[in-house]
Amino acid sequence: MGVVFITTLGQPLIWGAYDISAERSKTEDVIRHIEKLMSDVDKDHINIKAFISDSAGEYAAARRQLQRKYPSKIFLPCMAHHMNLIFGEIFKESELHQRTSKEAIRIVITPGDTRWNSYYFCFHSILKSKSALKFLSAKFNDSRTNVTRSNGIPSVPANKKSTDRSGNRKLPDDIADIINDSEFWSTLFELQNLLYPLCGFLNNFAKTSHFLVSIIIC
Repeated sequence: MGVVFITTLGQPLIWGAYDISAERSKTEDVIRHIEKLMSDVDKDHINIKAFISDSAGEYAAARRQLQRKYPSKIFLPCMAHHMNLIFGEIFKESELHQRTSKEAIRIVITPGDTRWNSYYFCFHSILKSKSALKFLSAKFNDSRTNVTRSNGIPSVPANKKSTDRSGNRKLPDDIADIINDSEFWSTLFELQNLLYPLCGFLNNFAKTSHFLVSIIIC
């Protein structure tokens, strides 16, 4: 658990970090840690006006209880975490989005979990490389050029091996099928556009100092 203070001037101050991995995540544990923090900073005559935590169930319950116990302070959920959860729901609700996202990652590398900036740049990079990827597919696995897919299933079974029968290197069939699928490209473009406003939001939050209006209009 990390603790970072934001001063009234918008400057971040790192207070400390605590290893709570051995603890079960319970509401009473969250309350205990926050109240200990309040006690520790009070000794240094630091007056905390507001607390911000993520939106996990135990933290939400802790905020409600602490707000009743300390009405002079404000307990808020983390907006960035909320936005991550919202965009996570996009992938959960659409099987096509889920499949396209996984296929895009299959072509390159795995972005960090729920780090939507990583996903955006992954998708954006693949879209920019579309012509090059199609060229590679045609050059190193031209046998899959006319293969079509329905709901991600190819009309001809795919061989995931990276060599052909003669031992020559080739692009795996499943990668070639993804690259040759027009639905993959149109859905990937849609996903890129869905993630773009979130990236602007998160980039604004990552600045050393920011204002609410800059987050709203991004």
